[in-house]
Amino acid sequence: MSDKTPLERDIERHERFKVPASMYIIVVLLLICVAAVGVYTFTLQKSLLDKDSEIAMIKDEFRKEKSSLIEKIKQLERDAPNKASN
Repeated sequence: MSDKTPLERDIERHERFKVPASMYIIVVLLLICVAAVGVYTFTLQKSLLDKDSEIAMIKDEFRKEKSSLIEKIKQLERDAPNKASN
């Protein structure tokens, strides 16, 4: 028979399944890495949204300028025959 007390057996069982401190360090480092990647992706996504809105604004300005130039060309074409006849 074993001459160990129930307290000693509980202590041995607890020490047998005890998680080493290095595991806690690894888990903390992994959590820090996940948080850093999350912050980076959030920042990158915000930057991409800013660039997309800037591109949309440039396209809109280009479209307005193009329609303005087409309108000027049409007006010049209408005025050109009048000046040629004079």
